[in-house]
Amino acid sequence: MKTGTASKLEKIRAAMYSGYFSFGLFVLAGFFAVTQALEAGLVVFVVLICAVLVLSDEFAPVLLPGFLLMTFMTKSPGDFEKMVGLTYLAALFVPALLIHMILYRKKPSAGKALYGLLAVSVAVTFGGLGAISAREYFSAASLYRVIFLGFGMAAIYVFLSGAIRNDGRKKLEDFFSRLFFAVALFGCFMVLAHYAVNYRELIETGRALPFRWRNAVATMMMATMPFAFYLSLKKYAYLWTGILIYAGMLLTGSRGGIIFGSVQFLLCMVYVIVYDQKNRKRNIITFSVIVLLILVFTGRIYTFLFKTPERLVDESTSRRWKLVHAAVRNFKESPLFGKGLAYTGNASDIYKPKKFFLLLIESSPFQIISSFGILGIIAYSFSLFNMGQVLLAKRSSFGIAVALGVLGLEMMSLVNTGIFSPFPFAFMLTLFLVLAEKYDPAGTTLPSADTQAVQQRQGGAR
Repeated sequence: MKTGTASKLEKIRAAMYSGYFSFGLFVLAGFFAVTQALEAGLVVFVVLICAVLVLSDEFAPVLLPGFLLMTFMTKSPGDFEKMVGLTYLAALFVPALLIHMILYRKKPSAGKALYGLLAVSVAVTFGGLGAISAREYFSAASLYRVIFLGFGMAAIYVFLSGAIRNDGRKKLEDFFSRLFFAVALFGCFMVLAHYAVNYRELIETGRALPFRWRNAVATMMMATMPFAFYLSLKKYAYLWTGILIYAGMLLTGSRGGIIFGSVQFLLCMVYVIVYDQKNRKRNIITFSVIVLLILVFTGRIYTFLFKTPERLVDESTSRRWKLVHAAVRNFKESPLFGKGLAYTGNASDIYKPKKFFLLLIESSPFQIISSFGILGIIAYSFSLFNMGQVLLAKRSSFGIAVALGVLGLEMMSLVNTGIFSPFPFAFMLTLFLVLAEKYDPAGTTLPSADTQAVQQRQGGAR
């Protein structure tokens, strides 16, 4: 029999899985995003995350506030001095995380995906060997990425793999599909809110509004959009939210969001038509009308997004193309291990990153050859092969939705920092791999450690 305190604590934990909790987080994050009170939002959400870590015996409820925080913080200018002023938040978060890991200890676990992560970890750790100084390699900005793109992320994978399988309150696919749907919808809300606040500029120019955080929010939306279409398999209304999220992605004006987002939207169309047999005819008609409207209004859409295709073809002055050329030079000069993540030698004249930030190539293939050389090519090629095996091992509707999320991340990383940003994108990729491995297509609820213990006692009694 549970005590009064234990009963209350269990109610609090159950509430963390409720729609009310998710809605409250969404509204709170939306308030900070719209009002631009980002520092206050950071403080509030870190405190909230710490409270969840201490009170919840499962790690899953931490993820929604974490992803919402990382999404609205994409609007932050990244002022180093202000960031230093907020380092006291680490003094709250780290102890809370340790308390959670000690009080609600889970057995570490690992699957096949660990091999790919370890291969990447080796490349990231040894990248730049013999090409950069110890001072550059051990700088704070460099170490942050070397650790959390390498063995640190592999350790996070092991932790998540042990923690996520132990959730007995909700089915894994139900909880995480709604979590990622909320993140995608929140990204769309941020974009639409930006247009609403700046409607006069929109009316005056008649074109997509430029904003600095477009690529980051578009990447977040691409990674999570497939889950709206997964949910539409269960409730048709979610299909329209998926279409809305795609429209929001176009409104970002992000080249990757427009081009690769459209590719992913087409794949989501095929996905829904294949898996939603009940509404197949209706879906074919709906998607056909959307494609027809896009074709009819191609001219107007092009005019609205005029600056985006204009930037795409302007090779001679594009900073990105200059970075690509710098990456090729880096590879030629240091073919075996590359120049490392911290090297800025032949690209510092292109642009100077802010303090604590590194000069990244903004294209994953060129980042790999530039920073890690042949070692990186081998490691990341193996990682992609390994990832494909993990993602396609269980070809259920949820498993394919996860695979589409990974594909979205990888496509955006071709033209943006993407997976070379430890949080949220490398972390999200790692989480996707854990979900792909831990998801049970039979649809059984994954038991918590407490539930397993009860079942074992009952089995022994028989």
